[in-house]
Amino acid sequence: MTAFNDLRDALCSATILSLPNVAADAPEFILDTDASGFAINAVLS
Repeated sequence: MTAFNDLRDALCSATILSLPNVAADAPEFILDTDASGFAINAVLS
């Protein structure tokens, strides 16, 4: 249970959560997707 709490706290910290850079000179967003017979995944980076 400790490992789960540590992971949850890390994912909710300010270093992970931030507003995207939407300035005109910002790098493009990349959307990676994957799907199988039982799951769908997407990552926006």
